Amino acid sequence: MLPTVARRVQTEGKVTLSDEQTRLLHKIGPQLMADGLHFVGLDLIGNKLLEVTVLNPGGITNINRLNRLKLERKVIDYVEQMVGTRHAKRSELELRLTQISELRRQLDQSV
Repeated sequence: MLPTVARRVQTEGKVTLSDEQTRLLHKIGPQLMADGLHFVGLDLIGNKLLEVTVLNPGGITNINRLNRLKLERKVIDYVEQMVGTRHAKRSELELRLTQISELRRQLDQSV
């Protein structure tokens, strides 16, 4: 999870997370990742989590402007890395399944 924050209330500006907010994000972050939610928007009011936006988290434009970043490049790089990792795991699984099928065929012929 990226710890960059943009806040929109009546005015827009950079904010610094409190220690408690940071602990909250570190606590829920691994579960979100385990659930396959790698890019979400988290809405906090004080130290309370109000909403997890998974459909259209947005915020990149504001984060870029406020922090002079081009976050979209990091997002695309991360997605490409995840796709590559999943592809490699799938290829390895397919190879192992092929090996098991071959062993099974050999066993069936020897009986």
